[in-house]
Amino acid sequence: MEPAVYLVILVDADPPGQRFRDRGYFPPDASAGPPDFKVVSHRLENALDVIKQSLDGRAVFTVHTSPLYRNNMFREPYLSFWRKVVEAGGELALHAHEDRLNGKTYFDDQRHLESMVTTGSSLAADAGLALTSFRSGFFAFNDGLTSLLERAGLVVDLSCAPGVDVPERDAFWPREWKNAGYLCPQRFTDTECSHSMSSVLEIPLGWDGKGSDLGDHYLFNERSGLDRLKSVWCAMLERSRTEGPLMANFLCHGSGLIEEKWKVQAVEFFRFVQENEGVILLPSQAHEVFRSNIRPAIGRRLAGESSLLSS
Repeated sequence: MEPAVYLVILVDADPPGQRFRDRGYFPPDASAGPPDFKVVSHRLENALDVIKQSLDGRAVFTVHTSPLYRNNMFREPYLSFWRKVVEAGGELALHAHEDRLNGKTYFDDQRHLESMVTTGSSLAADAGLALTSFRSGFFAFNDGLTSLLERAGLVVDLSCAPGVDVPERDAFWPREWKNAGYLCPQRFTDTECSHSMSSVLEIPLGWDGKGSDLGDHYLFNERSGLDRLKSVWCAMLERSRTEGPLMANFLCHGSGLIEEKWKVQAVEFFRFVQENEGVILLPSQAHEVFRSNIRPAIGRRLAGESSLLSS
């Protein structure tokens, strides 16, 4: 049986940081030091153990960059951990928390974003790390980011949460982004782009297609409960019956997986997914799976809809 949903497991590896209203990372002063390695390493090692035991290492760990911790996660002792992730069978994503002191973001500043993408990509390359994808902080995006990701070779994006609309965080994604697809090079919100698409494949957060509460309607481990996660999954399976196979991501955090509740919930959900028509996917596999399995199904569905309209 063909999988109904291809699922990317995303482990957000943000360090603890100075926060403004618990919303973001920013430099509180010039003396801000690196993250507490003891705390971060405990989170990361535990999360990797969970992923190795439950998914044979197949997950994406995010490498954090922000105004507070711009380059710290691209240096030792963190480099050794990222190499462990890859050796275990996982992959790495550049994860940009570009937050201002006032709680808003730098996603309205193209020069800032270009510097961030260029710096992160260069630091990773210098360290011999392969970044296979990108994820913004709290689902932020802008129209110019797609071309930046293309030039950096980050041709899978994991920033989308369909239906989320938080203007002060530059997070807006149309409800139509409920399956993977290539981003419009000019307007990322354009889901019916009439010109050549970019090479950046967007893989959205799993969604039931209903509301926009992150705790009730999405595959977001630490915001949800196991019954809700299963409900979202079942809604996605039902949608695949008429729309064809889906591609989505599941979001969890290293800071969450150290807590027994969230760890047990994530592991149980991973098991549930694989027993119910789901296949775990890595970003490096996503383009081929999309071209071979998902785009043909989308084409057949659209052709069928067109035939019905013309009959």
